Amino acid sequence: MNKNAFIITNAVLAISALILWLKDEKAVSVFLISILLLFFIFWILVRVVFRVKYTYGISDIFIGDEGGFSLSRLQAVVWAFIIIAYQLSVAIALGVNQMPNAMYYYELTFSEETLFLLGLSLGSYISVKGITVDKINKHPELIKHRKPKFSDIIIGDNGIDFSRVQMLIWTVIALFVFSTKVVYFINEIIGVTDPSQFKVLFNSNVDQFLEFKKDGNETTKGHLPYLPWSFLVLMGLSQGAYIGKKLIPTFKLDDLKLNKEEELRITISSLNTKKALLSNILTKTAANNISEIDRKNIANLENEIAAAQKKVEELNKEMQLIQEYKK
Repeated sequence: MNKNAFIITNAVLAISALILWLKDEKAVSVFLISILLLFFIFWILVRVVFRVKYTYGISDIFIGDEGGFSLSRLQAVVWAFIIIAYQLSVAIALGVNQMPNAMYYYELTFSEETLFLLGLSLGSYISVKGITVDKINKHPELIKHRKPKFSDIIIGDNGIDFSRVQMLIWTVIALFVFSTKVVYFINEIIGVTDPSQFKVLFNSNVDQFLEFKKDGNETTKGHLPYLPWSFLVLMGLSQGAYIGKKLIPTFKLDDLKLNKEEELRITISSLNTKKALLSNILTKTAANNISEIDRKNIANLENEIAAAQKKVEELNKEMQLIQEYKK
């Protein structure tokens, strides 16, 4: 994301927040404002406080160790961003609430599902980073130096990677669902008229909320944002498939490539040695004074050289196929 794209994104968020506020959709507007404010805080920290120099703009934070855009890093950053924005929007919502000193009741609380979700994305990122760094340390020559593209998110070593695609789809769905829960929670905070309701809001998970409602407690308003555990399990399986796919096939292909390279190196070295030996025999032996043993040695060397040359050609073809398969 370059500077212009960053400015346009923030402008769209600001205009959308203003329009929604004027239409009395304050909860959605507050959430958008929190995202916008978080963008601004991030920009201040990166560009003003720490003066970080970008290579490809703000999208540098999504680029992995291999030089391309990383799905695991994207997921970890986005989830952290959304969860921070959620807490920021809660603070803004308390400021919007008409009750005096509403900010006093602010509590930094998260549902168990939210913490699990953040841990899942960070754990996935750390696992993938460990795999990638280990791969770079073992086979630095296999790392492609290329300009990162957003297609890297769904493209693996062998083309479009279904494990990445399904993980991206589930992440987008989860982000949407969680954001709707956040908006609902913000709306409840804005509408609170009794201070005692704040304590219930900030300390009620969805199960407690449903129990309160079941008991006929009409003063209960809302619950902490969450995602169903079944969905979190699904996301865990999705990320497990992604990490497992990253561990196994790539290493096998890379190892095969390295083995072929080593075999090619040995074959070429042997071929050069035999050519030198044949040249030496022919140089030292007069054409009209070749013994029967020399003739046999020359014939054997010529056969071995021909076989080695054929082997080199075959190995080069195999190397080319591996390289094309990895593109």
